Amino acid sequence: MKKIEIINEYINKCNEVIELEDKNKASQLQDEIIAVYSPEIEDIVNGLDNYSGRGLYDESFRTDFIKDLNLLRAKLINYKSNIEMNEERDIRSLKNKEYDVEVLRYKQLIINNTNNNNTTVSNNNNNITNAVLTIDNVLKRINQIKENEKMSEIDKENMISNINEVKALILQGNNEKANSKLKDFVKFIIDKAIPIGADIILQLGTVTDFLSKL
Repeated sequence: MKKIEIINEYINKCNEVIELEDKNKASQLQDEIIAVYSPEIEDIVNGLDNYSGRGLYDESFRTDFIKDLNLLRAKLINYKSNIEMNEERDIRSLKNKEYDVEVLRYKQLIINNTNNNNTTVSNNNNNITNAVLTIDNVLKRINQIKENEKMSEIDKENMISNINEVKALILQGNNEKANSKLKDFVKFIIDKAIPIGADIILQLGTVTDFLSKL
């Protein structure tokens, strides 16, 4: 079971006990959460009645375990949010590294072809490389789309799949089919009213220009 799923289970347990206002269960759940997460959540007991020490000098003091559990739940939610943000950051970093490696690979392809082939072949390879790099820019832009840009995850996945298919066709030298696929892709963007569609269509226009020179 993933860490996020385990945290969600504890948050749900907190919700149930808080709703029931069962102090005994709240006390037991508090002990369990602290035992599990004290190595990961710094100062997890800070602010808890049960760890305030007030009972040592105030005989009338009674620990509010429901209040403590509310605070522990908030700390778990915050911890979960931090994990998710770090995971998203790591994914973005990995994608950027993969993109940079691919750019370097295509730049090296240009250098090799310039040294070993005649001008016509070199120009063709430059156009292919430029077309692929432009498509990579489109892919990078699509991957940066956030949920608030009013685009479904299914449409996003379809766009990535279609543009990767165009890229594969170009690398295979099947420019005619690549052009046809590009037209279908542009129609898809227009029909779906993709929020960043204008930007993507503009970049795809340069891909068509590069393919026309082959």
